[in-house]
Amino acid sequence: MAQLRLRGIVGTREMEDALVQLAEALVRTMHAAAAEIWRLDDTDALQRAVSVMHHFGGRLADTLVGLDLLDPLEAYRLLAKQVAAKLIEAFSWQKGRYTWSPRAPNPYKSRALHLDPFRVIGAGAAQISAALVDDWLAANTRAFAIREPVQDGELAQFGLGEALLRVYSLLDGRVRLGDLAARVRSPEARENLLRLAYLLVQTDLARLT
Repeated sequence: MAQLRLRGIVGTREMEDALVQLAEALVRTMHAAAAEIWRLDDTDALQRAVSVMHHFGGRLADTLVGLDLLDPLEAYRLLAKQVAAKLIEAFSWQKGRYTWSPRAPNPYKSRALHLDPFRVIGAGAAQISAALVDDWLAANTRAFAIREPVQDGELAQFGLGEALLRVYSLLDGRVRLGDLAARVRSPEARENLLRLAYLLVQTDLARLT
């Protein structure tokens, strides 16, 4: 087991506000996922579940199961989707700190959600803001990007399709990062190229020299 802690670089008041917003977003995510599972707009049932959540320890998934609105397997799938969405959001943060503690014990009762870490990282990278990759480009515009050797199927694990393979093939060490970005005329395509190049560099599948 291991432990990942994420910390935002904000003041105490701002951090409290951010946590409130995150909690609200978490509930919205759960509602949307629940509606998707039911494939109906039963807002009355959702509102009823929210109103009695305090009887189930404040846990919406337990509430939905307790009211026979979801079976345990559906709730488990719902929780996995919710956690994955929040992890993807965290991997797109522009500022903050993290600590990684391998083999750290989990003090809480838990079950494995079987999330795919590569796909979570890939989805997070796809959501990185244009401002972040533009700043990265400005700091490394004259650097050469060189791909590292990879095993068959290694890039496909990120779930980003052929786009990541194409960008990887472009990082041959003969073109500066700024020149590579300048070749792309569409601003949207240029930002996507930079996001994928950034992902490859940050995961040690490419390097800047």
